Amino acid sequence: MPVLRRVAVLCAVKQEIAPLARRLRPPRQALPAPTGFFSVAGRLHETELLLCAGGVGPNRAAEAAEALFQKEAPELLLVAGVAGALDPGLPVGAVVAASGVRAGAAWLQPGRVLSVPSGDRVREGALLCSETILVDGAAKRAARREAGEPLPLAVEMETAGAAAVAERCGAPWAALRAISDGAEEALPLDFNRLREPDGDLSTVRVALAALAQPNVIPGLVRLGRNTSLAAEALAKYLEFWFRTENQG
Repeated sequence: MPVLRRVAVLCAVKQEIAPLARRLRPPRQALPAPTGFFSVAGRLHETELLLCAGGVGPNRAAEAAEALFQKEAPELLLVAGVAGALDPGLPVGAVVAASGVRAGAAWLQPGRVLSVPSGDRVREGALLCSETILVDGAAKRAARREAGEPLPLAVEMETAGAAAVAERCGAPWAALRAISDGAEEALPLDFNRLREPDGDLSTVRVALAALAQPNVIPGLVRLGRNTSLAAEALAKYLEFWFRTENQG
């Protein structure tokens, strides 16, 4: 495949971007920043990257992707970030390179599937794009069962929205996720109750919920730590990928 010179990486929140941003060198010619969204530009090996935090859920991801493509179309839109495991064999920090994404009844096929190195904690397989946050093991098991074959390895919330924009703009997309919570792990809060009307997660509501229920704070701390571990694994894999596969 041809070497990619300009790639946009769309995540939901800044925490997912941070480890990759630390690996960037100053850009030679950065992609224009999307209006209204947090972004970081830089160079990873020979590829110019624009990292963008678009918000949680398919609606926010679609809005961020629209903003990206309004400026200057990247050669690839990479939808990335953390995810909940659906496969019980996936530990925190494992990485899933999407071979396809199940979104409702639709099966979405990425324009590029990122390669999987042998002997590493990276797997290629299906993702499930959900409109709601799956808060416990029972919800994850039910969602995986309802998704059907191929059984998705992990669940996330942004790819369907961003992919629809990329396809409309005639640009290829890919999806990559790192595991932040296990298949049987329950989240400390029902985050669905703390979302904004557009689907984004309100950090203010999360903080208020933690103050009202101090017993959830250890779980939130653990989730934050695991999210950081997953984001670091994501950055480590992308550093490998841009150094090897993408450099032809």
